[in-house]
Amino acid sequence: EAGQLAMAEKAAMEEQDRRLVSALGQIVYHYDVSSRKMHWRGECEAILGYPPDEMPGGPGAWKERIHPKDAARLPDWTNGEAGKESSLIREYRKKNKNGDPVWVLDRAVLTSDSSGRLVAVDGVLLDISKQKRVEGDLMAARDAAESAGRAKSDFLAVMSHEIRTPMNGVIGCTNLLLEMPVTPEQREYLTTIRKCGDSLLHLINDILDFSKMESDKLILEARPFSLRSCVEEVLDLYGLMAAEKKIELLVRFENADLDWING
Repeated sequence: EAGQLAMAEKAAMEEQDRRLVSALGQIVYHYDVSSRKMHWRGECEAILGYPPDEMPGGPGAWKERIHPKDAARLPDWTNGEAGKESSLIREYRKKNKNGDPVWVLDRAVLTSDSSGRLVAVDGVLLDISKQKRVEGDLMAARDAAESAGRAKSDFLAVMSHEIRTPMNGVIGCTNLLLEMPVTPEQREYLTTIRKCGDSLLHLINDILDFSKMESDKLILEARPFSLRSCVEEVLDLYGLMAAEKKIELLVRFENADLDWING
C-alpha cells in the first residue's frame, strides 16, 4: 500500500511537471554525457515540428540541425569539457522538420563532477523568431532612415553648390556695374542687389552648415561683425516692400559705440 501511494505521488508530480513545462511554451532538454543521450519534453512539435520522441537522441544529430552559419560560433559542450562555464545563454537558428530556420534562445545549465568533467546539461529552448523579425524590421527602418538622411544631405550640398554658381555671377556683374558711372539712386539700387546676393550666399552656406550639423561635423567659431551694418542690411532688404506699403523703417542706435561685437 505504501508503494502504491509513492507511485501515485510520483505520477502526480510528473503530471504537474508536464503541465508546467507545457504552460511555459518551451522545449526542455536533458543531456547525459555518459550515455550521450538527449531527452526532450515540452513544445517540441509546436516550435520545431518534431514530437518529443522524434527529436535528436544524440549530440551529433542535434548539431546537424543547427544552422551552418551559427554552428561554428557556438561553444561545444558535447565533448564532456565544461571548462569554467556553469551556464550558457545562446541565440541561434535551428532547422525545423521542414528545413526552415527557427530562432531559439537556449538557456543551459552545465553540471560537472569534482574533477571538472561535464556530467550533464539541462536547458530550455524558447522560440524567439518573432523578436528577431521585429529586430530585423527595426534595423531595416534605421538603415532606410540613415540612407534617406544621407540622400537629403547630399541633395542639399549639391543644390547649394549649384545655386552658388549663378549667385556669384549676379554679385560679380553687380560689382562691375558699381565701378561704372551711375547715378546715386542707381548706385543705391545696385548696392542693395549686391547685399541681397551676399545674403543669399550666406543662406546657402547656412544650408551647408545644416547638413554639417546633422552629420556632427559643424564647428562653431567666434567672429567679430558690425552690428550696425547687419541691421542696416536688414533694413535695405525690406525697405522697398515697406515703401510700397507706405511704411517708414527707421533705426536708432542708443549707444553709438556699440558697433563691432563678437558672435
